[in-house]
Amino acid sequence: PIQLVKCVVTTADQAQKCAQTFADDPAMVAVVQGTLDTDVTAFHTILAPKLPVLGGLPLALADAAAPNSYYLSSGQFGGLGAVTFAKQYSKARRVAVLSPGGSPANELAVQTLEQAFKAVDIDVTVGRFPMDATDLTQAVQASQAANADLLIPAIGIPQHCVSLSNTLQKMAVYTPVLTFAGCLGADVRKTLGDYPRWNYLG
Repeated sequence: PIQLVKCVVTTADQAQKCAQTFADDPAMVAVVQGTLDTDVTAFHTILAPKLPVLGGLPLALADAAAPNSYYLSSGQFGGLGAVTFAKQYSKARRVAVLSPGGSPANELAVQTLEQAFKAVDIDVTVGRFPMDATDLTQAVQASQAANADLLIPAIGIPQHCVSLSNTLQKMAVYTPVLTFAGCLGADVRKTLGDYPRWNYLG
């Protein structure tokens, strides 16, 4: 049987201590990394030569660049596919981006998207919302989604996916949506009765 050893991380120091504990354990065979919205440079430096790191998606550059680390999704680092989709497929001239505020990783992702869109002459307007928001009306209005050619919500947790779907319906905003595969979870389908009729990045 597989034994799981749990280590909760909210700071870079905690991440480093957890990594050292795992690296020092001769019975440890791999580390499953959850979403760590903190500096993980030391975490990966300690683990890379000793244990593979498995995760859902890389949030920080240190995650994406770490040797011996493997993720199911490319996370924000694959988000640049959204630029190709906007420019080549939807022929967008104006893009609205929605993002939860207050997260350094989300801010980095949004800044990267903004710069990439501007580099190909696509206007971008960003609307941010609190992480615990259940109504995204203000963020949708701030992003000018109703007047955009494409809406890109940088979301991936069921609560945000459901809230956005409900908000867009309530506001009668029919702008095409391109978002991440996190909105394809069973909780979203269960709450809404089906998946939102959006385009999804892997």
